[in-house]
Amino acid sequence: SEISLPMIGTIRFGPLSIPFTILWITGIVNFYNFIDGIDGLAAGVGMIASFFLLLIGVMTGSPVLGALYAVMAGSLLGFLRYNFPPARIFMGDMGSTFVGFLFGTLAVVGSGAGVPVFVTVLLLGSVIGDAALTLIRRAVQRKKIFKPHRTHYYQRLTSLGLSHKQVTLLEYLFAVLLGVSAVFTFHGDRMFVSFFAALWVCVFLWALLKIRSMERGGRLFWEGKTLAVALADLFFVAASYTLSYYLRLNFSFPRAETASMLTSLPIVLVVRTAVFFYHGHYRAVWRYTTFDDLVRTVRAVSLGTAVMIVSFTLLFRFEAFPRSVFIIDWFVLTVFLTGSRIATRWFHDLPLREEVAGRRVIIGGMGSVAELIFHQLKKTGGYIPLGYLDDRTEMVGRMVHGIRVLGSFADAAVLAKRHDIEEILVTGLLQDRFPADVRAELIRSGVKVTIVSDPSDISRTGEGIDASHASEGKRVVVAGNGLIVERAGAVFANASELTVISNESRPVEAAQWYGDNRHTVYFGVLESRHALREILLRKLPDIVVTEFRFTVPRADNVLEAYLRSVMLPVQRLASEAAGLTGTKMVAVIGGRRHDATLEEAERALENLLIHIFGKAPERLVILRLEREVGVGRLIRGTCDCFGRNGGVYRPVAGEGAGRLSVEVLAVPEPSPDISTRFLELTRTLDEGNRAKMPGILREMGKRAVIQEHDR
Repeated sequence: SEISLPMIGTIRFGPLSIPFTILWITGIVNFYNFIDGIDGLAAGVGMIASFFLLLIGVMTGSPVLGALYAVMAGSLLGFLRYNFPPARIFMGDMGSTFVGFLFGTLAVVGSGAGVPVFVTVLLLGSVIGDAALTLIRRAVQRKKIFKPHRTHYYQRLTSLGLSHKQVTLLEYLFAVLLGVSAVFTFHGDRMFVSFFAALWVCVFLWALLKIRSMERGGRLFWEGKTLAVALADLFFVAASYTLSYYLRLNFSFPRAETASMLTSLPIVLVVRTAVFFYHGHYRAVWRYTTFDDLVRTVRAVSLGTAVMIVSFTLLFRFEAFPRSVFIIDWFVLTVFLTGSRIATRWFHDLPLREEVAGRRVIIGGMGSVAELIFHQLKKTGGYIPLGYLDDRTEMVGRMVHGIRVLGSFADAAVLAKRHDIEEILVTGLLQDRFPADVRAELIRSGVKVTIVSDPSDISRTGEGIDASHASEGKRVVVAGNGLIVERAGAVFANASELTVISNESRPVEAAQWYGDNRHTVYFGVLESRHALREILLRKLPDIVVTEFRFTVPRADNVLEAYLRSVMLPVQRLASEAAGLTGTKMVAVIGGRRHDATLEEAERALENLLIHIFGKAPERLVILRLEREVGVGRLIRGTCDCFGRNGGVYRPVAGEGAGRLSVEVLAVPEPSPDISTRFLELTRTLDEGNRAKMPGILREMGKRAVIQEHDR
């Protein structure tokens, strides 16, 4: 029949009481059903709201109402155990509408027991606000409000890349803070009611604007931004100091102490800000918080407290200042600052995906790299890390990051069979720890051994660096000295025939380790056009892949080194591959920018390849790497080129964690005199006339760049 609002008063409905009650219950039922769109959201928010309503029911002396909310909170908590991401069970419409019906009817019942309906409105503020604003926005845009859609704010956050777990935890945080606000609103000082009302209006508007900004390309957090960190710390300082007074004065604000608090608050803000600036607090990035950052935070809070005590002694003689406030403030502020930084890092480290099942893996080795691999597995999702391998007998059975050290590398085959392992991840430095017979046994049993050179290349199951399906049933020749060559045995494991060609021992030795040694290796033949022709005629490959990793040497003429180690071998290989019928060539060029001259040389190499395949441009695919990429991204991008038409491509990020695709770039027209220029270059090299080389290479590269720009 009536509703009481803080700072407004009581609104009586009179003859509209019954229609308003029906509208209230129906609205809450539907609004609560709206938020049951991602794992754990409806159950968790309902559990938190029920818990705070239980506290308020106890505060009002309503044991029956408190018992009902206790049963509701306990039921939702038990359900949340299996509904939190990754969810094993789901609430469904019957569950969410029933929970909404309970909130609506218990709010009506509670209004007669001294618990205003406004308390329920505040506790479910995120639910009601999300649903109401979504419906209003759709009505303004003249869209059907009864038609299913995915434009709720929590759904928009998931579409922006946040996982279900991250969005759910953000909603939980809002629900808890709203619960604290409800307690203060119901049984608190008018000052706190005003403060929380203004605070939540600002927070809600900020959240709406931030989501819109993220949809336009912005970021959720201002990582490393001094202003954002400083404002957050100012808020924590003010909240901690005010809360310390509130706790010390037994949840009341006498006039004298309130005046002293308001007088001293600006001084506290200035002192804390100066000390934090001195300790470098505003240059830290929260998502990378370490133990050293937490120690520095405690030191800064302690120093600030000492400066405040000295300052207040000199300025106010501690009149109307409870001394224990500073001890409480030191503790509360330390919890606020360290907790916010730890929570931010934990939030960013949450898995991108949540699956109940995953690929069962063992991590080979211990130490910092193994720790990075473990955290990447947890963050990426799709994997179940079951343990570590370590040759130190004293480590066997110990727990590290929640999983056990299972045994040594020599026991890998036995452990894989015992724990039903599908894959073993090991760093390149430890790959030799596997005895030959153990590695052979792993291959026979179907356990994949993956060498991880960059933990960030680990991606979801089925989307990792294993791209062997791209070469299935094809005859493949891989030439060069890069990462593709080293991992050819694993990358092209499904090829009907694989041939590896290199002039360096390192990639050849690595190629023998990766995969199952079913490929043929030719060493030192890239200098001979005749040898290359014989190999290609014998193998008749469907695809020729070439990748050369060029490291700038300590030489007077870098261009000469690039010509000898990259351009000449690629030119010989491309010339022979172009003469075969139906053979496609995939050339990986670039990957590390040294200076403008090398960029011109790489464009000249592209121009040369396009000229060589001028009569069959559809058989040449160039993957241009404009920056250095990890091995997983390189492999996925290269294999993606297998099914592409001829052209120049570059890797781009695709949908999903770890996915990579390629996009086509403008193809420069081949220069008609490219062969003449290249022959002049080779003759110049043979004659030792190095002075002409930079100009010739620069001219070749410039022509390619200009033509690409014109197109």
